[in-house]
Parts: sequence; structure tokens; C-alpha cells
Amino acid sequence: MSAEKVVEKILADAKTQAEKIKAEADSKVKQSVDQMVAQLADFDKETAELEQKAFEEAKSRVLATARMDIAKQNLQTRNGLIDNVFVKAADVIKNMNDADYVQLMTKLLASCVGTGDEQIVTGKNETRLGTDFLNAVNSQLGSKGNLTIADDKADIEAGFILRKGKIRMNVSLEVLLGQIREELETEIAKELFNS
Repeated sequence: MSAEKVVEKILADAKTQAEKIKAEADSKVKQSVDQMVAQLADFDKETAELEQKAFEEAKSRVLATARMDIAKQNLQTRNGLIDNVFVKAADVIKNMNDADYVQLMTKLLASCVGTGDEQIVTGKNETRLGTDFLNAVNSQLGSKGNLTIADDKADIEAGFILRKGKIRMNVSLEVLLGQIREELETEIAKELFNS
């Protein structure tokens, strides 16, 4: 074989080998590209899922915060309404006509007398719970009717304090309305948190 033919054969073999190497490289590149495309698709899917999860969590937080704010506003509104009701109730009791006020205090006093020899401590500005009141209560109590009105006065707006020695029963308007308010707030709290 001539040198020319040997060179042609070497060149032909080299060309075949080059085409084979190029085909393998192209195949590997295509395989890598396909793999990267698949990975990108997985990444896009995972990113979309993470975005959706983050959105749902943010939405849940915003809704929870909004619900809490609404509950707080609702509670503040209810407390404001309750405050107004108790202020008006106190005014109604303080401004009752004398006969109705004395009748109410007589019922309250009769219901809490223990031995009948207690002292009634009235408020500093109390003018309606005097001798006539004391006589009416004592006569209603019968044999237990030995109550007296104390010389000292209490710092209360309405009502009285029933005292025997160191034992005191506070039946002032503030305490009575406070007890009623506490019961009412307990009921409202049950209603709010059970709904």
C-alpha cells in the first residue's frame, strides 16, 4: 500500500473515530441537558409547592391576627357597654326617690342581719338612712331588731356596711354592683369562648 493510501486510511479512520467521539459527546451533552431540564422541572415544582405553603402559612397568620383583633374589639365594645350599664344602674339607685331607696336598703339589710345587734355604718353623704329607716328595719326584724346606726361614716356613695366588732359586711353600692358585674362578665366570657 502506498504512503498516500496509508495516509488516506489513517485520515479516514481518524475521521470515523472523531465522528464516533463527537456522537458520544453529543449524546452525553443531550443526556446532561435532559437531566438538567428534569431537575429544573423538579426544582420549579418544589419551588411552587414551597411558595404555596408559605402563602398558606402567611394567610393563616393574617387570618389568626385578624380574628384576635376582632375578638379584642368585640371584648372592648362589650366591656364599654357593660361599663355604661353599671354607671347608669348606679345612677338610678343613687337617684331613686327616698321611699324606694329606703325600701331597697331595708330589704338588703334584713337579708344580711346575723344577730340583730350589729351597727349600720352609712356613707359620708348619706341622708336617707336615718332614724326612720332604723326603726322600720328593727320593727321588721322583731326580736332580732336591736340594730343601731354607727356614729362614724364610711367612704361609700350608697348602701351601708353592717358591723359587729371586727366583722364587717360591705353592702355598699360599689360592692353590690361589682359582684353583679363579676357574675355577668363570667357569663359573657363563657359565651365568647364557647362560640
